[in-house]
Amino acid sequence: MFAQRRLQAEATQKARLLRELGLACATGITPEAFGSSPTDNKDGGTDAPFRWEDGRIHALPQDYADMLGWERIAGLVQQAVEAGADPDGTVIFAENYGQAGAIEHYTGRLVISFSDSYRLWVPDSLPASFSTLVYVNDERGADLDSLFSDIRLIGTLDETEARELGTTVWLYRLPDPAIRAFYADRVASVQALFRRRPGKRRPPSGD
Repeated sequence: MFAQRRLQAEATQKARLLRELGLACATGITPEAFGSSPTDNKDGGTDAPFRWEDGRIHALPQDYADMLGWERIAGLVQQAVEAGADPDGTVIFAENYGQAGAIEHYTGRLVISFSDSYRLWVPDSLPASFSTLVYVNDERGADLDSLFSDIRLIGTLDETEARELGTTVWLYRLPDPAIRAFYADRVASVQALFRRRPGKRRPPSGD
């Protein structure tokens, strides 16, 4: 009986906290409104909303941490574009669709990404005017180093509660002509994932 009551109490506490978090979203409360640690925010010891996909407890719920850093990343990309001094010849590559979407939203510039549905819009080749690559990832593109003569670090996202913490923007200039074949090969690998394999076609319903 005691165990059952304890489980019911925990379920009630979790439901209350989740309702409060939902209300916060609906009323526009920002991540900064939360306390500085999970223990400031827990209701009766419930920490489930503060446990991220990595299994660890963080100071903010994962959905709130997802709100942070995007404008800063886009700002660093804009700095890179300006530093490259050739906006028409600049290609922006982002490692994930979140970065790509944020950059497009805040800068109005198109972004290439091999992540999720962005794969469907990847151009087959680099533009004829290509001279500069802005590369957005949490680590440097080591496979690109030999293909550019001028590589500069523009900046890194340092908002500690952001899930994108550590995302870095690099500026690559003076490309080797081999970059075109390198890019085309990568695109072909991505596109191959969407080709129908012989013998794998699903039969029509009812057959």
